[in-house]
Amino acid sequence: MEGTLADGQFAIFGPVALFSSPSAAGIVVPQTGSTKPLIRPLEGALQAGLASLVETGSGLLPLDPSLGGALKALVQKFNLVHTFEKGGPIMWPLLAASVLALGVVLERLLFLLSEKVKRDPKALEKFFSALSHGETGRAIQIGKDTKYGIVRALGYALAHRETSLANALLYAQAKELKRYQRGIPILDTVITLAPLLGLLGTVTGMMGSFSIIQGELSSPGAITGGIAEALIATAFGLGIAITALLPFNYLNTRTDQVRHDLETAATQLQLLVEPRTAEADILPATPPPAEPWDAVPTPRQAAHAEARELGYKRAALQSKMAALKLRMDEQELEMERLAMEERGLHQKLVPNPAPAMKD
Repeated sequence: MEGTLADGQFAIFGPVALFSSPSAAGIVVPQTGSTKPLIRPLEGALQAGLASLVETGSGLLPLDPSLGGALKALVQKFNLVHTFEKGGPIMWPLLAASVLALGVVLERLLFLLSEKVKRDPKALEKFFSALSHGETGRAIQIGKDTKYGIVRALGYALAHRETSLANALLYAQAKELKRYQRGIPILDTVITLAPLLGLLGTVTGMMGSFSIIQGELSSPGAITGGIAEALIATAFGLGIAITALLPFNYLNTRTDQVRHDLETAATQLQLLVEPRTAEADILPATPPPAEPWDAVPTPRQAAHAEARELGYKRAALQSKMAALKLRMDEQELEMERLAMEERGLHQKLVPNPAPAMKD
């Protein structure tokens, strides 16, 4: 120090070498044309801390031995909050859309879980069993008492069968499906809106970059910042839309499944109720009082009795015809399926004929 030689201790931290002696401490600077380095001493607390660091091997460095590499790595490290801030003001509507979609998805999953717990196939079986035995009142009461949506809809339609069974079924099905479709339009809107908001962020970010290019070309950081804002907004918008698309399709699939179950149960209800309704329309509302067993019926009474008996037989035949028609339709479907299987087996057993050779 000041042209004199001093004995001391060296410590190397990356590309930086430090020196400490009883008289001074400082940074080692190599000298051109000399094997002995030059020591640039530090002042005050920095010199005392540097001496302690060299002697003990622990302490605080008054400089960055990585020559800015550590700071660069810290800046380039991914930070969600920092990335959100770099995305620009359009990130706030994207955040609101993502929170809205997340709330809808959680609410719908809880709803589906609740409906799965309420599902009671035994109640549906009891409902149709009571209806097939002619216990209409008991079937209606089962529909009122159960928490299973399909049985509840069938019970409502059966209670209003005197007005119009078909219209009552349509109303009950629409009311039940509305519970499953709640929230799906919101997800559809978020899926459509999020990429458009990302595209808007792209446009605003590029506009900022071009305005800087037109004004001043000496700030490349500002230019790349505008491009980064555009890319971040687009990436977040697409990510929200893709993430919301998965539960959207799942909820639509569940709704279609419930619609199919409702239609199947409604068809079965119509098959059980309509023959009874037709029989009730044919028979008189209040039958005439019974005559004494030894009384001789008049020709008019005999005609009424015969007509009543024919009405019973006609209703029974209509019910059998409906059952036979349903059975024939099932047999036709089975025959078509067997024919398709037979054709498939025939194609596998019989090889294709070789093409004829031409002279």
